Amino acid sequence: MTLKDFVPTDANNFVVCERYLLFFKRIYLVLITKNYLVGLVCNKRIRLESSGTVFINLKIALPELLKKRGEAANAYSYLSTNYIRKIENKYLFDQSIFTVQKANFRIDRNDVQSVVYHPTKIDLGKHPNVGTIVLEASRHDTKELIVLGNQSGESIVKWIQTR
Repeated sequence: MTLKDFVPTDANNFVVCERYLLFFKRIYLVLITKNYLVGLVCNKRIRLESSGTVFINLKIALPELLKKRGEAANAYSYLSTNYIRKIENKYLFDQSIFTVQKANFRIDRNDVQSVVYHPTKIDLGKHPNVGTIVLEASRHDTKELIVLGNQSGESIVKWIQTR
């Protein structure tokens, strides 16, 4: 399955930010599939993308989110069209997503040991967030993901835990 083949719903994708190397940040589009959590780097800076449509070639059913593109509360405004175009044809379940960006991740849902939501907001300047999700997996390091925009952290945890 490629990103073009992925059919987004209200409960199978979300946008987060991860800190790395002291003060740098990456923006991820995280896809929840039947067997995996797939994190795709879709920006390396926290900035709003106001022009164009990120999901130009994707079968997406989120028109209300895309109408408000450019607003800080809309998490999808942080995704870069250029990054999406680089990965939209890559197969999500082999090593090809790592050739595009080494920071992409794929975690087997059976390896997830715990998912905890902390509603304490992180200071990202003018960019709103609703807290962090700490994801621990048996074969991977712990991931601390900052939930951008006005997404629901509690809902995201439920989506990850539900099979």
